[in-house]
Amino acid sequence: METVSEPRTRSEVDVVRLARDLALLQDRIDVGDMLPRYAAAMDSHDADALASLFAEEIVVEAARIRWSGRDLAVKELCRHAFAHAASHHIIAMHRVTLDGDRASAVGYFHSVHLNDAERPNVHEDHGGWYLTRFRRTGEGWRFTYLKQVSVWQAEQKRPGAPLTPALLDEMRRWR
Repeated sequence: METVSEPRTRSEVDVVRLARDLALLQDRIDVGDMLPRYAAAMDSHDADALASLFAEEIVVEAARIRWSGRDLAVKELCRHAFAHAASHHIIAMHRVTLDGDRASAVGYFHSVHLNDAERPNVHEDHGGWYLTRFRRTGEGWRFTYLKQVSVWQAEQKRPGAPLTPALLDEMRRWR
């Protein structure tokens, strides 16, 4: 980051403040874009794109899983998600918190998974939220933590874990 000398005039102060605000807005946009990029990599079965989003130390969690490290996380996500003939993730309402070169976000998702391309009316639907953490790298923001919390699943399927008061509180307070 460039060193800026102390501003001398009000307009210089405004420019410095605007530059800081612009940098914060760009970080919010970049972090907020990470979950849609994750969805696109998953839905297009693109392992390279998925790997490019993760820091080496990524931890991925869901109801009964925990994978640590980029290689294992990508391998297991591909094994599970790419088994579907097609999937469609909609991720919205990102709540982003920035803290220098670290960030966190909550994203709400609804996903549809088609297992048999010949039977498009038979699919698995579920929704919930992603609790995420990021680290700024030389190549941009990267996931360091990704937790999928399933809130509902269509038909007779149930979430992998009950929505306990502690889990609901975790989502509300995620930073």
